[in-house]
Amino acid sequence: MGSDNTDYFDVLKQNGRTFWLASFFLDRATSDSAARLYKFCRVLDDVADCELSDAELRLASLRAFFSRDPSNDLAISPEDNPLVELISPLNFDGRVISAMIDGFIWDLKHEPFENQAQLIRYCYHVAGVVGVLMSDVLGCKKENAGRYHAIDLGIAMQLTNISRDVLEDAEMGRRYVPASPAPDKLAQRQGSTEIESAIARAIELSEDYYKSGLEGIKYLPRRVRPCVYIMAVLYRAISRKLLRNNLNWQSGRTILSRLEIAGLILSSVPACFWLTIKPFVGGTQKRHQSDLHKALEGLPEVNS
Repeated sequence: MGSDNTDYFDVLKQNGRTFWLASFFLDRATSDSAARLYKFCRVLDDVADCELSDAELRLASLRAFFSRDPSNDLAISPEDNPLVELISPLNFDGRVISAMIDGFIWDLKHEPFENQAQLIRYCYHVAGVVGVLMSDVLGCKKENAGRYHAIDLGIAMQLTNISRDVLEDAEMGRRYVPASPAPDKLAQRQGSTEIESAIARAIELSEDYYKSGLEGIKYLPRRVRPCVYIMAVLYRAISRKLLRNNLNWQSGRTILSRLEIAGLILSSVPACFWLTIKPFVGGTQKRHQSDLHKALEGLPEVNS
């Protein structure tokens, strides 16, 4: 990673099209913080995806730094100092950052998942925690249930990513959906009804988490609600398009066309308007469905 921390909007635009489009509904300061967070996550993801021998050491040293573990004397490398500087102004909870890094270390040591609980737990580490961090960026109060719903929206979006990227992941030697075909077989597009059923189950599971994530928007300040709503709508549409295309994972990544994106944004305008006038939900209301976090026991910020 280079030392220039001023390019985070460029990183967002180039690599996170859905997030970038939704960011237009944020004020400059909030979108700046969101872009910083996106770049931070992107760099960690790139480290986990590389084959360099020091990748695990880098991630472990960053985890130790953010967890403030006094028993671990791993030092931050000069290469990673800019990454720490990038995220420091946001004052995130180090436990949550460490939980995220655990997910990237899991990626580095990847073993195909055997059951749904492993899948959900992984989605928490690489995306549910991003929901928590985005809650801080967007001004969600820590004492209400909004953070639980934010975790669920992150999990839902990661389930969409996993369902969409079966072939791409297999080409990297990975298989996230619980099923028996090995990644090398999937990489050769040797499909089966089993893998299609596994993708369908992941999409079905994502619907439960999208519903909870969308319910949590009411815990956010009115001015940022349209951003989160549109981001959720666009991601959810990818899963639904994959279903309409008969789960044709062999053709590669399912994406939305510009026309589809424009149509979804336009159709979201009435809901966005309502969200901007809907009363703010404060206090300590805990109306979140705790069963959604059953597989997440012991992890930071979950409803258990």
